[in-house]
Amino acid sequence: MKPRICVSVKADRVDRVSKAVRESQSLGASLVELRLDYTREEDYPPILEIVEKSRISCVATIRPVWDGGAYRSGERNRLRLFEKASAGFGRQSDYL
Repeated sequence: MKPRICVSVKADRVDRVSKAVRESQSLGASLVELRLDYTREEDYPPILEIVEKSRISCVATIRPVWDGGAYRSGERNRLRLFEKASAGFGRQSDYL
């Protein structure tokens, strides 16, 4: 059985996400975890476009500070951001 590899990406810049997804695909990673807790909400559309065009599966995480992440707002807004992310991640991904 071939080992599966997940690459975790701090999604604080659109160019970082684009490069990480491309390089992860070319190096044979199984999936990419995008740490959306570092993402500005206005960067969601271009990041979701990158995900939609990619051939690699992605996992979206928005980890709150109390769980070791960078997200500082409330749970209601966090759930809203997951809903927004689901537009681009829907066909191939999970949400944590």
